[in-house]
Amino acid sequence: MRYPRRLVLSGCLTALIVMTILSVVVGWAAPNLISRKWTHHVTTLLFLGFGLWSLWDVVKGEGEAEELAEVEAKLDADWKANKGSTKQGKKVK
Repeated sequence: MRYPRRLVLSGCLTALIVMTILSVVVGWAAPNLISRKWTHHVTTLLFLGFGLWSLWDVVKGEGEAEELAEVEAKLDADWKANKGSTKQGKKVK
């Protein structure tokens, strides 16, 4: 780790607090600035859009396969490198 644990933890907690405050302010302001009818329509469209986006990622499904292949290749290379570095005379426990 580059930074002290306390600094990282305090940064994460500060970000969480700021995001929570912003969410509350936007959640309070949006229905008060925009009519309930429009707020309902916008949230419905956003919910539908994110749902379709998630389904598209599942149907497409290429992201996980590529990531899995990359991790397997790296593990294979690490395993081969470690196998070659062990001495022939010693037994590995």
